Amino acid sequence: MREFIYILVIFVCFSLMGILLLAFGIDDRFDWKVFLYASIVVPGILLEGRRRRKKDRIKEQENKQ
Repeated sequence: MREFIYILVIFVCFSLMGILLLAFGIDDRFDWKVFLYASIVVPGILLEGRRRRKKDRIKEQENKQ
């Protein structure tokens, strides 16, 4: 559940940054696409890192036993 909240917060932050860019007169659609792409990709990368660390901890605990 906590991971879902992290994804949601990061998505909202990147979306707001894109909206602010549009609001301040940057009309290039490329900038909006970059922020939209980042709001989808960055949370996935962060979650993958968390999953790998969790798997590594589990392996370390198994090796200690």
